[in-house]
Amino acid sequence: MDNTHEFVEQVKATQDKDKRNRSRQRQGDSSEKSSKKLPGKQHGTNK
Repeated sequence: MDNTHEFVEQVKATQDKDKRNRSRQRQGDSSEKSSKKLPGKQHGTNK
């Protein structure tokens, strides 16, 4: 990275990739979380 322009282009590309990855992960998490995770047992009933 000899050049400031190259550095700025690289930073912009990285930020763009991060933004796309975050949006993909959020979409996947919201639809899959409710179906994948089972409710945990908060209190046991055995006495």
